[in-house]
Amino acid sequence: MWRIEYYVEPNGRQPVAEWLDDLDKKTREYLIDKAVRLQQYGLELLETNMIRPIKGYGGDFYEIKYGKYRIAFYHNIINGAFVLLHGFKKERQKELKEIKTAYARMYDYQTRG
Repeated sequence: MWRIEYYVEPNGRQPVAEWLDDLDKKTREYLIDKAVRLQQYGLELLETNMIRPIKGYGGDFYEIKYGKYRIAFYHNIINGAFVLLHGFKKERQKELKEIKTAYARMYDYQTRG
């Protein structure tokens, strides 16, 4: 079984946890269920439509998908954890900005180590 961690900002805030709390109950429960499946099966889920790599940003950077909702996450190979970095609703005009936010959080997570 894998570990799931929420990215924690230096001030202690957990953006993905807060984002999930703001979603409607059905969407929140579905995304949490997918995170639990990620915890159970890890990257084997790449063979399904549940997760996919985010291309163009190096390895170990993925997203959980549910309709237009996404949770970007990082696979920390060293400690075997999946770190939930950023949650967002996919919109063409904002998608690149959202991915850059997630990538910046991944970089912060890696450098604060």
